[in-house]
Amino acid sequence: MNSYYLDVTDEACYKKMLGNNKIYKILAEHVFEHLTTEQIKTALHFFYKYSTEDINIRIAVPDGFHTDNKYIEEVKIGGTGYGSDDHKQLFNYQTLGALFEEAGFKSFPVEYWDEQGIFHAGYKDDDKGMIRRSMLHDARNKDGKPHYTSLIMDFTK
Repeated sequence: MNSYYLDVTDEACYKKMLGNNKIYKILAEHVFEHLTTEQIKTALHFFYKYSTEDINIRIAVPDGFHTDNKYIEEVKIGGTGYGSDDHKQLFNYQTLGALFEEAGFKSFPVEYWDEQGIFHAGYKDDDKGMIRRSMLHDARNKDGKPHYTSLIMDFTK
């Protein structure tokens, strides 16, 4: 069986995987919080370099503006939740958007908590990529309340 992975910080991986092709869609759910800021900046440089002009990038990460203290305790750097022992970031829509904008992308918040504690549920379908940990798909939200959501953002050139 062949298996492929892309080290988003290694340009040789892009060249090997893509050849002369370009990326037109990227989906990463709960990945970027495991990268340092420098690793993210490197990845975004390569995303820009190796993508088509009509690229859509959908990123989902834990939401640092979530209003539930238990959620924040689970997802923060060194938090108590599964996998959070390796978290290096806790983003909100402003901080994640700023990183992408610095790399030349336009940012579009899709599902997020804002700094006033208001939840914005703009994720209605999976056309740009399915996010399991979302208001729409996570079973913890079956009562219609946003108990476990992600910061979901789309980015374009």
